[in-house]
Amino acid sequence: MNLDTNPTNPINYLACCGIFELLSRLENSAAAHWEVQPPKFVMQASISEQNLVNALIRAVSSDRALSHSATLMAETLHGDGTVAKRSAWKMYAGNQTLERLCADMVGACDDTDKRTLRDLLAFSVKMTGRFGFDPRSSRNALDTGYSANDLSISIPTYPFAELLALVGAASFFPSRLARPGELESTRGWSGKYPKGFHYVAWANPLPVALARIAATRGQGVRLFSRRAFRDKYSNLTFAVIHNRGISNGGTE
Repeated sequence: MNLDTNPTNPINYLACCGIFELLSRLENSAAAHWEVQPPKFVMQASISEQNLVNALIRAVSSDRALSHSATLMAETLHGDGTVAKRSAWKMYAGNQTLERLCADMVGACDDTDKRTLRDLLAFSVKMTGRFGFDPRSSRNALDTGYSANDLSISIPTYPFAELLALVGAASFFPSRLARPGELESTRGWSGKYPKGFHYVAWANPLPVALARIAATRGQGVRLFSRRAFRDKYSNLTFAVIHNRGISNGGTE
């Protein structure tokens, strides 16, 4: 299965990781890799694209998205289970809750009758909230002349891509414990200026267990997506190629 999509948009990359993660649970012998000319995500599996799409629709319509995103957003927890510190993935505004965002996204997915992987990632609806993965949905007051966030203006949002990106980020770039005194401890993130997300479009077909490693240390095109900070929220930007320092399988 070939999914024509450009990994320089971080939500496309993360959503493909999420698709591969869910595919591997249906077929543990599945493998995947990236091709960059032209850009596409290639998955090797015996399951048909139609059956995979049906499985993905069922997955994002359940509460699995909530459980994946909860592990993604929480960096450390208090003893009672509440969040002690937020990871770098927490980019939505403070007046929005994780549960509400997920519920709105899942509800929006109910309106689609799309039947290809490409259609799922391209499906959009106008919404007032999102997770901040997708540069296409960023609300930049400097570009528009007003704050869509303050005015609660709906903006085209890609709910399937957002939810699948949550799965991909949680499984391919899980949070990890920091050294004492450090807050920037999410795998794949740079805490130095400019702050942002490093990832690799790995070039060799790999099973999911090895692909998770290749996503940060593999051979392929290394990309960097800067985190753009706004007043009450932030978002990822389109990535640039950042191959400096890659040798012998890459560096983190």
